[in-house]
Amino acid sequence: MRATKLTISAFGPYAGRQVIELDRLGSSGLYLITGDTGAGKTTIFDAITFALYGEASGPNRDVSMLRSKYADPATPTEVELTFVSGGQAYRVRRNPEYTRPKTRGTGETRQAAGAELWLPDGRVETGTKAVTQRIAGILGVDRAQFSQIAMIAQGDFLKLLLADTKDRQQHFRQIFHTGIFASFQEALRQEASQVSLERDGKKGIIQQHISGILCAEDDPLSPEVRRAQQGELLMEDVSSLLERLTAQDAARADRLRGDAAQLEQHMEALTAQITQAEERQRTREALQAARSALTQKQPEQERLQGELASAKEQLPEAEQAAREADRIEGELPAIDALARRRQEIRQLESRQSTAQQGLTERETGLQRLQEEAAALKQEWQELQNAGEQKALLQRQEDQAAARVKDLTALQASLRTLRRRETELAQAQESYLRAEAAAALRRQEAEALRRAFNSEQAGIMAAQLREGMPCPVCGSTAHPRKACLSENAPTEEAVKAAEKAAQEAQNSAGAASAAAAEKRAAVTLAEENARTAAEPLLGAWDAAGAEKQCAVLLEAAGAEQRRIRQQIQAEDNRLRRREVLQHTVPEKEQQLADTSEQLKQLREQFAADSARLREMREQAGAEAARLTFPDRAAAQARILALRQRADAVRQRADRAEKASAACEREIIALRAQITQSEQLLARSVPVDLAAARAERQAVGQQRQALQERLTQAEHRLATNRTAQANIRAAAEAMTALDRKWQWVNALYATASGKLRGKERIMLETYVQMTYFDRILRRANVHLMEMSGGQYDLVRRATSESLQGQSGLDLDVIDHYNGSTRSVRTLSGGESFIASLSLALGLSEEIQASAGGIRMDSLYVDEGFGSLDEETLHQAMRALRSLGSGNRLIGIISHVGELRREIDRQIVVRKSASGGSSVQLIV
Repeated sequence: MRATKLTISAFGPYAGRQVIELDRLGSSGLYLITGDTGAGKTTIFDAITFALYGEASGPNRDVSMLRSKYADPATPTEVELTFVSGGQAYRVRRNPEYTRPKTRGTGETRQAAGAELWLPDGRVETGTKAVTQRIAGILGVDRAQFSQIAMIAQGDFLKLLLADTKDRQQHFRQIFHTGIFASFQEALRQEASQVSLERDGKKGIIQQHISGILCAEDDPLSPEVRRAQQGELLMEDVSSLLERLTAQDAARADRLRGDAAQLEQHMEALTAQITQAEERQRTREALQAARSALTQKQPEQERLQGELASAKEQLPEAEQAAREADRIEGELPAIDALARRRQEIRQLESRQSTAQQGLTERETGLQRLQEEAAALKQEWQELQNAGEQKALLQRQEDQAAARVKDLTALQASLRTLRRRETELAQAQESYLRAEAAAALRRQEAEALRRAFNSEQAGIMAAQLREGMPCPVCGSTAHPRKACLSENAPTEEAVKAAEKAAQEAQNSAGAASAAAAEKRAAVTLAEENARTAAEPLLGAWDAAGAEKQCAVLLEAAGAEQRRIRQQIQAEDNRLRRREVLQHTVPEKEQQLADTSEQLKQLREQFAADSARLREMREQAGAEAARLTFPDRAAAQARILALRQRADAVRQRADRAEKASAACEREIIALRAQITQSEQLLARSVPVDLAAARAERQAVGQQRQALQERLTQAEHRLATNRTAQANIRAAAEAMTALDRKWQWVNALYATASGKLRGKERIMLETYVQMTYFDRILRRANVHLMEMSGGQYDLVRRATSESLQGQSGLDLDVIDHYNGSTRSVRTLSGGESFIASLSLALGLSEEIQASAGGIRMDSLYVDEGFGSLDEETLHQAMRALRSLGSGNRLIGIISHVGELRREIDRQIVVRKSASGGSSVQLIV
């Protein structure tokens, strides 16, 4: 990849637009990027990196800081780069996100980030992410790799040169992505820790199950159980103990179950005897209760038979009441018909009342319509002349508007005249200050020139030597040379003062020209104002014209508003006449319709009144023929008659049912007495109290036996569960022990923690391979730069077995055959060593990225620490890199490099802010 053209706009220290034709520097060799400190030399590489990847080259350069603080608000911040890669030309333009003034209105707006990439086939890729991804694919490297292989920053690689193993691990991890091996080490550590935790957990589980072993206090095995729970027995002994405990409790439980079965049979026999005795007692009690009930039921039966006979005597009266209710129920349809007729009468009366109210309202409305129609007709006749004055009023309005326009233009001319007069006064004041300053500078220059001329003898005498002829007298002997005074000015000071005087005079001339220009502007503005004022104000009065114009403009505006109000009123009358032209006929038609409707309503009201009288007479005749006046009274009488009949019938029915029920109860009691007497004759007497006492004693024996059985079964189940769990946990712990041994050994190996071995981690071991390849490439450059004196070498052994090692760096001095730390190198030696290391790293990264080749390389500063010989050696090495179609840019302000490298990009600061670029080829 080689950049051919770079365009920078409002970027970093560059306020304006800078175009750098990089292809003029050629395609190989060295060129120098030089200039003032802080002018923006490194910013050129920042701009290239930003154009390609949307980020600056260094980690301390945020994209939000790329907007130039010197730029004009309207100048856009953007970078455009043309570059060649793989024989194909590409062009990319990119701008960061920044704040700029709004194109319309006031305030600021945020300019969104954007990117465009022109491909060789003419297609254009857009979007910041899409362009960055496409360029990374074209170049084969991402932004971090590009910065590492295309930009060699002396300070960064000096830190890498002097770093220890730990620091180089972090650096190489980012470059060569070896973090996967560190992740593998961490995974092994976590696995070993997890297995160890699981082992401890299994130990705790086993001890928890042992502590849960149950054993009776009086059992001979209880001492051994206590020893097991205190951790004094081996696992084999614990297993043996559990075998004996479970066998012992199983035999005991079987024996207790047999005894419990015998007691249960005895309990069942006693329960049967007690049940028979209790049943005999209940039968005897039931016999007594039945005899007593039979004695009470016989009188009740006689009473119920008497009530039944009385109720049957009242049944004919109930039948008579039922027939009367049926007769009244037959009149209900006629009663309902009378009710409907009365409802119709009430509805018709309500309608008549409403109709009477409607007639009154219609009559009132008819009168109101008559009044409105008359008023509208009168108003229509009065508006027949509407609009006749509108044309005259519009001509008056046009005249008033023209006068307002002329007076407004005059007012603007007067304001322009006042502004031009103010600007003239300011320009005249500036000219006076500039002229005074020029006079002062002329006096100072003339005084210095006079002093310099008076010191010429001393100046020439200072240059004379014995044997040198005097330019005045020609003598070669100078016994009494003239002397310079202490305050004699130099020729440079005189020229500087004369230059300052000339510049001050030029400034005064410019100020004079500006004042003259302002005077001409005042004259022109005054002539324009006079021309506009005379037709409107009369005689020209410069002092009072503005006030007089304002008064006349206010009066003209008021007149214009008055005429507009009159025109509006005339328009309103015209619109009203048009409305009335349709409204008056409509109102008259409405009046006729209302009169006709009122006539029809009066006729309908009279007909309904006659029908209402007829309906009232018919209702009176129907009411005279009925027994009850309404349905409610008839139904109340029907209900009373039927209730009286039902009450008699229900009384007779209840008496008959009660007598029959009493008869059935007497029969049932006699049967129960007979059955109980037969049961008592067949049953055997039993001592109930003795049987209950014996069953209670047997039950207590059974409960005690059951408690012992429950305890034995609980111990047996608990100990069997503990035995199974302990066996499973012991097997799992054995497997964990085997796993922990190999996982822990593998972790110790990968993390470099094997006892008696160097502490080299797996990631470091991989990085050592990269480091060796970097050093082989770096030593090719270092041998040339150091004149064959130095080689970099990775330290083979660690100074101790405590800290991490494997990436420590030494230097071999071939002049004395010694090997020592790179920290012993001098400043210049450290520079060429770090430069060589950086070149080796750049070449290795390119090779690791698939043989990517960067045709452009930038080296940033550091040459100032080199002596002359080392500088020449470093330049020779860089020139050798620059051969073969590779272009190397050196960023430096060392004077020797400016003399030795003829192709240069010179960056200069501007006194007004911002920087500029000059290309020297």
